[in-house]
Amino acid sequence: LKLDQQEIEALITQANLAPSGGNCQPWIWIYDKSGVLHLFHDKKRSVSLLDYKGTGSLIAFCAALENLRLASAAAGIVIRIIPQIKSFQEEFIASVVFESRLSKPVEVPFGELAAGIQLRATNRRNEDRVIIPAEKLKAYETIANESGSIAETISELEDLQSLSEVIGGMDRMRLFNTQGYHDFVNEIRWTEQEAIDTGDGIDIATLELTKMDQLVMGLIRDPGTMEIFRKLDLGHGLAKISDKTLLSASAVMMVQAEEFSPMAYLNSGATLQRIWIKANQDGYSFQPISASLFVFHRVNREKESGYSESEVAVIELLKKKLNALFNKNQKMEEIFMFRLNMAEGPSMRSYRREVLESLIIL
Repeated sequence: LKLDQQEIEALITQANLAPSGGNCQPWIWIYDKSGVLHLFHDKKRSVSLLDYKGTGSLIAFCAALENLRLASAAAGIVIRIIPQIKSFQEEFIASVVFESRLSKPVEVPFGELAAGIQLRATNRRNEDRVIIPAEKLKAYETIANESGSIAETISELEDLQSLSEVIGGMDRMRLFNTQGYHDFVNEIRWTEQEAIDTGDGIDIATLELTKMDQLVMGLIRDPGTMEIFRKLDLGHGLAKISDKTLLSASAVMMVQAEEFSPMAYLNSGATLQRIWIKANQDGYSFQPISASLFVFHRVNREKESGYSESEVAVIELLKKKLNALFNKNQKMEEIFMFRLNMAEGPSMRSYRREVLESLIIL
């Protein structure tokens, strides 16, 4: 089956609504003359401290492929996704074969989520904590299990406070790292016009900042201030933002895999997208809080991690605190973590690039 340009553009528009680290949108789609769609990694868009071995991008790629799978099924198009990546850092990710067209929607696992593709959004609002029924949280864990992943949940305030210390400490470690700081400042779109012009990055309006938080962000934006913080071991107040994030959470979930491999991360991307869409359809807000996990993997697996010996010691201590909450036997690979809560819709949604900026039709 060969789709026309209008159809392929419509499907890629849906695929590109997937989340990506820093909203970097690291995908290139190539639709060849035989009617096969290929997905490649545009590395220049995603290079960062957090995209360790391209793992963050792999999650984004399979979230995009999941959108494509759902949108195609809703349009009555039968597709087959062929993973192409074998090792970390490879650019050729997957191919999509369009096999046939039906006169009605194709029945596929989780097909009901197609209606939520455009609903899915990051919501960083901090509102009064509301308890999510245990059966709802269990349903999200079941989605993970049925998708080939594992999900663990914490919801007790004491545990959320402990996690806040980990997230706050790791946010500080990220900002004190030269590349991590550069990545953070450059992924923020500091004005609405900048967000519109680039069509990517994190619009500062989506951070839902209080006036005090805005002052803190102003300090963070100044390289001189951050260098003083690092030299004098200051900046512990940066953790206060994570306190608000975690202590207003209804629950936090962590997606885990049995191995550290490209396929494990791809599979986790589909898992993540399914839970995210379902949670938003159920009326719950969703916010990724995974930055620390990518740094933990980097420090654990690389002799030259970009951190000093004393910083590595701090990071290793924070990792122990994390494993007192999740993956206690440390037999699983920690892939992604997110906050669920009840909140009004986000003030602003992140922008997307025009579809033809990421789609090449041969």
